[in-house]
Amino acid sequence: MKTIFKSIVLIMTGFYLFISVSLNQLNAEGWQPAKGRLMTRWAKDVTPEKAHPEYPRPQLT
Repeated sequence: MKTIFKSIVLIMTGFYLFISVSLNQLNAEGWQPAKGRLMTRWAKDVTPEKAHPEYPRPQLT
């Protein structure tokens, strides 16, 4: 009885994981970034080339 129950649980878990991954792939294809309503007036000036030259590090002294 326990082996039948374990087999059923294993099959259901595999089925659940398969469906989850399949649905996640479908959602990922349709993803797009949000339009610019949340952007500030300075957001258009931000580029990787204009990044701060030095990463800010905490001073522990």
